[in-house]
Amino acid sequence: MDYSIFRASKETLYIPFSYDTRYRAKQVADAFTYRFSKGFTAMALSALKAAGSIPAAAYASAALVFSGLWFGLSFPMTAKTTSRQA
Repeated sequence: MDYSIFRASKETLYIPFSYDTRYRAKQVADAFTYRFSKGFTAMALSALKAAGSIPAAAYASAALVFSGLWFGLSFPMTAKTTSRQA
């Protein structure tokens, strides 16, 4: 999920820029957003866990829900891709 969602969302940020701007700023922006988002998510989850507001079963439940959601969304996305190639 990390690669599929993160890569797709970061590429949409570069659409309005010229090729030169994309090339020059891409490494800095990618590294900053990737490190910042991972750090922020880890700190937020740690704070919630320390406060006792996230039970252990919530992690498994969230993983099941989001993987099911991603699985359901992947079929329409791949169907459009394969129909273009045919």
